[in-house]
Formats: sequence, C-alpha cells, structure tokens
Amino acid sequence: MSAEELKNLEEAIINGNKETAIQTIEKAIVNEIATEEILKHATKAIQLVGEKFALMELFLSDMMHSAEVMKAVFKLLRPHLLQDETQTEKGTVVIGTVKGDIHDIGKNIVVAMLEGNGFKVYDIGVDVPPMTFVEKAEEVKADVIAASSLLSTTMPYQQDIIRFLDDLGTRSSYKVIVGGAPVTAEWANKIGADGYADNAMKAVDMVTNLLI
Repeated sequence: MSAEELKNLEEAIINGNKETAIQTIEKAIVNEIATEEILKHATKAIQLVGEKFALMELFLSDMMHSAEVMKAVFKLLRPHLLQDETQTEKGTVVIGTVKGDIHDIGKNIVVAMLEGNGFKVYDIGVDVPPMTFVEKAEEVKADVIAASSLLSTTMPYQQDIIRFLDDLGTRSSYKVIVGGAPVTAEWANKIGADGYADNAMKAVDMVTNLLI
C-alpha cells in the first residue's frame, strides 16, 4: 500500500467515507499488504477523530460516521488479524447500556474505538439487566465490564453490577468502568468502579491503562 493510499484510508475514516475506505482496504488485502500496517493507519485516523471531537472540532454526527467506517474496516480486517500470529488482542471487554436505557450512540462509538484499537469487544446491547453484564463477562472470560447510562434514573444499575460481582466473590476478576452523560468521576468513585470516561477516546485510554 503506497503512502498515498494510506493517506486516502486515513482521510476516508476521518471524513466518514465508508465506500472509499472499503475499496482501499480490499485493494490492500488483494495486494497482501500486512494487516498490522493497515490497522496502524486506520487506528491513527480514528484516534485523531476522537481527539478532534474532544476538542469540539467535530460534531457528534461526524464522529458517528467515522466510527461506522472504522467498524466496517475492522470487519474486513478481522479475519486476517485472526490468521496473523503476530497480532494479539489487548484484552476482552463486555459493554452495554444498562437496564431502562435504550440509548446506544455513545456506546457504539466506544465499541468501534475499542475494536479499532485491538480489543475484543462483546456488545450486549441496550436495556441490559445488571446480572446479564456479569453472566456475559463470565462466559467470555472478559477483562473489563463497561456500563453506559444516559439517564440519571438508570445510573443505580451501574452500581448493581458491582454489587453482584461482590456478592459472587468475583469483583477482583474484572475491571468495571462506567460512562454516559449524567455519570461523573465522583459517581464512579462512590460505587467502587475502576474508572470513568466522558468520551470514547478516554475510554480506550482507560481500558488500555487498566490492563497494563
């Protein structure tokens, strides 16, 4: 993949141009370009999108489009990542929006960012009961449980996830992070979560640091 093609891929992700990104990736795969090289530049682009959004240089809709492109890119690359013995996933994350809440925009962006940065992610959807987070984490041997809440009335369900883990004696087996519009660092500390992030880029950084 030439420098120009790599630049085209990065620009396609930043600009939310799925068709161009897919065409570029497909060409790279045919030409047997190293998956690691492709992913490095794709990740660079989505990280830049996260930074621009945090600086309010991009709108939420822009970030959503970029996240969707990144998901498509990762879907194409994933089979090749699994074949490449030099590629190892950084960790496993179970993520969902808590019971009583059907908002998923922020969660979906976090999913795309985590996958784009090399994590194995199980998205269990929206309106998810606390015990379902725990059961899925046990099933897939997750490292991290990420619970999103966009309504203040549903925030207590984030705390219930931790309570269930305490009751089961498995709290130390998982890192639990929380996020969402009404969620704060103070709330995360109060309920005993391992961390809080107010945007997708920070969520990726937090998960990375928690698993070092």
